Amino acid sequence: MPLVVFLVPGSAGDVRRGDMVFQIADPVGDKWKARRFAHTGIVEESLENYHLHQPATVIHMGNLITNEIWTGGDGRNESRIDVCGTRNDLDDLTRDDVIDQARVYYEIDPSVFEGENVEKCYWMGDPLPNSHPLYPFSRSVYGFSCSSFAHYCYEKAGVPILDTTTMPVITDAERLDIEGILGKHLVQATPFSRLYPSYLMNAFQADSYPFAPNDWEDCKLHGGFIPLEVSL
Repeated sequence: MPLVVFLVPGSAGDVRRGDMVFQIADPVGDKWKARRFAHTGIVEESLENYHLHQPATVIHMGNLITNEIWTGGDGRNESRIDVCGTRNDLDDLTRDDVIDQARVYYEIDPSVFEGENVEKCYWMGDPLPNSHPLYPFSRSVYGFSCSSFAHYCYEKAGVPILDTTTMPVITDAERLDIEGILGKHLVQATPFSRLYPSYLMNAFQADSYPFAPNDWEDCKLHGGFIPLEVSL
């Protein structure tokens, strides 16, 4: 199955090395409410018969790119895999390549950033694998959102998930929204195509790569992936 939603009670499935994983909802009693923003990462090690709240080592873009143990918690401290997207056409060597692309970034010595006063490499805009507008004189600094980083690793491994050339340019309303949350300094001033995590989930659901839907607007919302029986 190319897409597994673990919020379904009793749902389980294998999570393979290099799979893309998502956090899309927060618990409210015995129900789940869609998060305002979904989060995306790449699993570093395979897990058989994975259930919601099991620990998993995930490479992801937060303030910096790290590999981190995702496991269950309570309320705002929840950090878990809600959804897993896998490509059955990938062999083990390609999966290793996806991980190797990610390790280029999280294995950078943190002292590089501390010595150059780099506080955050998050960037909403075109992926910047070797630079960041806030740190023009810093080597080894990059600029990604969580989803643009995950997609970049697949793209570099030669197996892109999306046809990014067909994605729409960010709207004025979208720009105002994310600038209000992130601040203008972390949002690209020139037009760019925003890569929503839900675009990636739709690609895995369709099992079609590189994914290019007729209407990207229909693919923007991640709440639709929460099963009706557990949706708030």
